[in-house]
Amino acid sequence: MLGLSRRKFAMLAALTAGIVGVVATGCSTPAEPETIDNPVFIGISIDPIKNLSPNHAANLFALSADGSGGIFQELAPTYFPSIHRLGNGFIAPDRDSLVVVDASLKEVYRHEVARLGVGMQTQSARSPLHKSVAFSFNEGTAEAPYRHRIVSATEKTSASAMTDQRHFALTACDDGSTRWVEYSPDRGMEDPMGPGSARIVTLQADGELSEIDVEWNFPDRPSAPIILSCEDPSAYIVSEEDIIYVKDEVSPAESIGKLPAYEIPDRARFDTVSGEDYFAFTSTGMLTRINIPQAKIVYAQSIDLYGKHPVSITFDSDRAYVVTSGDSGESLLEIDLNDPTCTSDQLSLTGFNKLLTARKPKPEPSIIIETILPIDPNYSLGCKS
Repeated sequence: MLGLSRRKFAMLAALTAGIVGVVATGCSTPAEPETIDNPVFIGISIDPIKNLSPNHAANLFALSADGSGGIFQELAPTYFPSIHRLGNGFIAPDRDSLVVVDASLKEVYRHEVARLGVGMQTQSARSPLHKSVAFSFNEGTAEAPYRHRIVSATEKTSASAMTDQRHFALTACDDGSTRWVEYSPDRGMEDPMGPGSARIVTLQADGELSEIDVEWNFPDRPSAPIILSCEDPSAYIVSEEDIIYVKDEVSPAESIGKLPAYEIPDRARFDTVSGEDYFAFTSTGMLTRINIPQAKIVYAQSIDLYGKHPVSITFDSDRAYVVTSGDSGESLLEIDLNDPTCTSDQLSLTGFNKLLTARKPKPEPSIIIETILPIDPNYSLGCKS
């Protein structure tokens, strides 16, 4: 059986109600910001590869349809930042806040998040209709190595909570709630991958937290894919090859099938969940779609990367955007997730290639595009002829 417990955290959950006014903390613009004519794509990039310093920054950038453009706003330096749609705008992390810009690239407001030092973002998610976004930030210490701050935001509210457990499958829902799975190994840090217990945690938009304890003897730590429903308490959690179905807080968990064999993503953030489907991408270009309740591979399609290696992939509703890097610079490739045989021609990211060329003589790290997506969700590069 499953047990349900509710908890309100005065210290571990914080709520911000209403739209927070623009604050100056943690935000600056480049000395010579780019002028981008007719921006089509927006994204976020990061300078450093090794150690963060005040001289580095996370960069909001925009590109025109021909790939030209560049950085229009600098944010606090962050490892692995991402930007997501929120309403008709976009939201990204900054120091002690989440910043929201509109489709014209103008900052419109911020959600202040006390003590959000940023540093390293480990997970993020957006709801299906872009009404809510969630971020997870590593705040681990020697005593609590898995400590994370989870922050959720709608256009009008924000909430945050702390967890000291290893967590997975961050999920944002259109009602403003955020869900994730926490795993507690029986032997703690002595065997963090070993047998243990799991629970599903929900952070409501008003800051209240609830838990569902999954009564299942996990032989080792759960792995991707994990699907958490936004319509009801249900979930699908993979344990070894078993797909465990959790219906609600009172029904027993049960194994409903085996996860089919597939090429596992070999890089972080090369997979995602959409509805009941799991998408996995590899550095060799293999894209796999699996329907988890049916334990069935929908497709396994090899994507032509034109001899380049993928730097990042952004999943945006029914499309994915792969940034590739090669001798000729960085390019963008669009994939139709409903028909993966439909891929676009390469779009040379000339704006970033100019920045990379300018930095080559200097002891500066490369610029890494972490997220890129079209400003208009209906815009498409189309299928190559």
